[in-house]
Amino acid sequence: NPYRAFLTRLIASGGDKIVTFRRNVLHTDHTRFLTLCDQVKGLTVDQALLQIRWERKPVTGKMVDAIEEALVKAKEEGLDLTRTYIADAYVKKNAAILQSHLVKRYLRGRGRYGATPHPVSTLLELTLQERDAPFPVRENDPLEWVRDRLRQRQKPFVKTAEEIYTEKRERRKVKEIFN
Repeated sequence: NPYRAFLTRLIASGGDKIVTFRRNVLHTDHTRFLTLCDQVKGLTVDQALLQIRWERKPVTGKMVDAIEEALVKAKEEGLDLTRTYIADAYVKKNAAILQSHLVKRYLRGRGRYGATPHPVSTLLELTLQERDAPFPVRENDPLEWVRDRLRQRQKPFVKTAEEIYTEKRERRKVKEIFN
């Protein structure tokens, strides 16, 4: 299994605290996420949110939402958000499992006129890892210092991962379980 091999390499290079987050995105082509996924691989969660801010595309909002939900999941599973890196960002085309009412609604054709298009779906998968040192690919990149300077200019305008987590938790409180 290639995913298991990826996880074992990840554990060997960094640490064993790994969280995987998947999100189905409807009506968005997978090619729109490819550049964003390449840009955030190997960055901390804070750096990834700063990096995405530079892209002026409508799909960045969906990517930011996915990263925010992933960091909430990571924090709830015990990862330290200041040391959490995005180890991998993966996009797969038409991998969303559609509910029956969506399939019936969108897959019915009406002849030549008024036909509804087939639904385009995308599976976005983010793998987060808590590590002490950054990924060597990012450290050895000759242009990383330029990207880092640009990210530092955006820092006052973007919330940190901890601030995003507390904001999400205030909106969606964890309910107590009574026995």
